[in-house]
Amino acid sequence: MFERSSETKLTPDTKHEDEDRLGKIMEMIRELKVDLKAEIRSIGTELKEIIQEVKILKQENITLRNKNEQLKKEVNEPDLLKEEMHQFIESELEVKVALKGIRKIGDKIYWVELDSMDEKLKIMRNKSKLKNRRGDKIYINDDMTKQQREIQGIIRRTAREEMNK
Repeated sequence: MFERSSETKLTPDTKHEDEDRLGKIMEMIRELKVDLKAEIRSIGTELKEIIQEVKILKQENITLRNKNEQLKKEVNEPDLLKEEMHQFIESELEVKVALKGIRKIGDKIYWVELDSMDEKLKIMRNKSKLKNRRGDKIYINDDMTKQQREIQGIIRRTAREEMNK
């Protein structure tokens, strides 16, 4: 009945072209997906490194703050020492005194200046109360030069050795 016309088609066959384009787009999406996954992994590892660095920096910050607090205390140390020594003398020796000054002259050695000789005598009379104190060995001596302190140390050591024999 009807035969096909030999005329050319006005609309091209786009079905195959569309499938080819869609296939290329899908391939590009797969490649982008792989690239994105790799990028996300690298960002994740970088993020972990940054988090670790932040933790380290926080710890360093805490350490520096503690050191700063200690330095602040050391700057005001004469006032702190004076107050602590005043409280110690009143509580342990049960003597009320007025301190004129205090200096740290060794690791555990302090030089205390009192207002009067009477206060010094009160402290020297009551220093035996420190023997009953547990755990700490605290001594109160007259003001001596370094050489005199060394000689007294030698005398104490030899006396201790003689007592142990």
